[in-house]
Amino acid sequence: MAITREYLIQKLASFVTENGRVPKVKEFGHYGIIHKFFGSYTAFLESQGFGKTRIIAHPTKSELEKRLHEFVNKNKRTPKSVEFGFASHVYKYYGSYINFIKVCGYASLYLDSRNHPASKEALIDKLNVFVTRHGRTPTSTEFGQNTTIVRKFGSYNAFLHSQGFPPNTPGRKTQPLEEKLAKRLDAFIAEHKRIPQPNEFKHYKAIRTTYDTYGAFLRAHGHTLPPSEAAPKKKTKKDTSKAKKNNPQRDNRSRLTNKPSRSSKTGVRGVTINKKSNHYEARIDCQGKRYYLGTFKTLEKAAEARKAAEEKYFAPLLKEYTESLQQDETC
Repeated sequence: MAITREYLIQKLASFVTENGRVPKVKEFGHYGIIHKFFGSYTAFLESQGFGKTRIIAHPTKSELEKRLHEFVNKNKRTPKSVEFGFASHVYKYYGSYINFIKVCGYASLYLDSRNHPASKEALIDKLNVFVTRHGRTPTSTEFGQNTTIVRKFGSYNAFLHSQGFPPNTPGRKTQPLEEKLAKRLDAFIAEHKRIPQPNEFKHYKAIRTTYDTYGAFLRAHGHTLPPSEAAPKKKTKKDTSKAKKNNPQRDNRSRLTNKPSRSSKTGVRGVTINKKSNHYEARIDCQGKRYYLGTFKTLEKAAEARKAAEEKYFAPLLKEYTESLQQDETC
């Protein structure tokens, strides 16, 4: 049953009538819903004419003792301090709650009540009284005595089930995870007219928890996993080198040249000087391979060897490249 504004007002009025004071926040509960409807607990009290004062009545000593006797006669036990209320008046008149209990002659019953938690029968009676009064089952916070309930029944919902009541679901019912995922899937399909890819739908953790895989989730709702667009494979240096070997036209034209690089110490491309031996070494790179042309005593000899290698390796490739360009222009 959803908790409404009218229910909160009625519950407050019933509490004040029964206890002669307004409840504390923890006693009353439903703070989140109160904040939603009224903004704060104080504003809720003020809206019902109680202002910020928590204690409505100012009982005398005899009235406090009478209230305690009535509680003991009804429940066969002494109340807890929070349960009894009027803490400031009890401390004012008696110094402490235990002194108040002793003055009223219930010291042994108070200790017995603390050492012996409520019985199953007492819990069941309390539950039936609440249901009769409010027309619904209480939340675990409203009912209290959670430790005793867990010890005797296993859980609060098991306690409700043992008395023929449904599980405790205060306020709006929580929608099952499977239904949420199914609704989101249907909404996506209705909007985009297609099945979403996993990275579009997201909710990875929820799907993994409930269905194990995204494909199983789609199959459970009558759909199949769409073929994903294959991402282009990133080229590596090895792939580029292999392509150059298989297709000479794809060789880098900037390397099919005799122009020396800026870092050249000799002024001739592919010719370096060995400072230890003071000799010149010639080489040429073509289609991913490096050809060693030899060591020469003079720069002229090394340059001649390099030029001969260019005619041997570069000339055929440049000719083939030029022919391919001419064919492209005619097409």
